[in-house]
Amino acid sequence: MRIAGKIVLPVAVSVAMSAIGGCGQPFGRVDVREGGVPQGVALPGPSAVVAGFSPAQISVHPLSRLEGVGDARRAVVHIQVVDTYGQDIKWPGAVGVETAPSDSFADPRSHWVDLTAGEANARVFDSISRCYAVRVPAPGVGRVYVKVRWMMSEADGKAVELQAQGVLLEPK
Repeated sequence: MRIAGKIVLPVAVSVAMSAIGGCGQPFGRVDVREGGVPQGVALPGPSAVVAGFSPAQISVHPLSRLEGVGDARRAVVHIQVVDTYGQDIKWPGAVGVETAPSDSFADPRSHWVDLTAGEANARVFDSISRCYAVRVPAPGVGRVYVKVRWMMSEADGKAVELQAQGVLLEPK
């Protein structure tokens, strides 16, 4: 008899919670019209969807680093793109990375990467860090100063430029 009591009570609680919660939905029932869209919900057009999720800020992520030596020395710049809600996102655009041996940027070297095509954008995006990992030649020896420019278009076609700076140190 004890076994039956242990089984009946959890089953009764589960049935009661399903009835109260609307068949497992946490906020009750949703009335659905044809097409599966809840009643009273108007689907926004593409520009309205994109507008709230376009890039608001970029930064040089701490995973950025220097690799190699001599002519094979590279700066691996991880560029974090964040929307207005602070979420890491992907976005098409052109990325300019300037590297220089000093913070005065007296002798900068510029490198541009076109990330407007889907395939190129996906290839440079690192899904683990949720950043774009751009590899460019690194000047000199010692630390490298980095300026990043992100050129893009918003949903309304307006051109926007976001900027960030960072310093990459020699590995120990």
